[in-house]
Amino acid sequence: MHLKLRGATKLMLMPLLALWLVFSLDHPPILIVLGIICGFVGDLFLLAGKDDIRNFVLGSFCFAGGHVLYAVYFLKHLGGPVHPIPVIVAVLCYGSIILFFIKRLSKNMNKKLLVGLISYFSIIAFMSISAFLFMITNRGIAYCLPFAASLMFMLSDGFLSFDKFRKKIKYRHLIVMITYILAQSGITFGIYWTLL
Repeated sequence: MHLKLRGATKLMLMPLLALWLVFSLDHPPILIVLGIICGFVGDLFLLAGKDDIRNFVLGSFCFAGGHVLYAVYFLKHLGGPVHPIPVIVAVLCYGSIILFFIKRLSKNMNKKLLVGLISYFSIIAFMSISAFLFMITNRGIAYCLPFAASLMFMLSDGFLSFDKFRKKIKYRHLIVMITYILAQSGITFGIYWTLL
């Protein structure tokens, strides 16, 4: 019963966020709404086959699609020109984090999964860098929220991957759920406030 309740509440979150965004704005941001829907479909795959690697991969594809849509939105709404130095620093920082993380996971993974994981985390990093540029080229606290949310995505998926491929984490469901909710809600509410 507890597992069913957790699954149902997780599945309800994305449609509720998408509907709220659509009906609360005269011109809802379509890319963000589609990104939220990708998250919903990804949740469906993950919950449909908890231990099925195929569903895990399909769900990851959906989440990756959502991250790309978020990144495109951020890059389309930059507040001004971007200086190359913050971009270079951000790429080096995120690259170092991904390498450190992948080193910890690579022992127990086959090459295909490892390439997929590197690709997936590169997409999240691209989205997070885009959110960072969105934040520094615009003014206002609302622009900080999507960037903070992008970091929550990295935490959430980092915990999930570590738990799945390396070592079981205590309270993993709670940690992943909280960081995931903060990530999706942070992007949704952040974008909403920037459009008011």
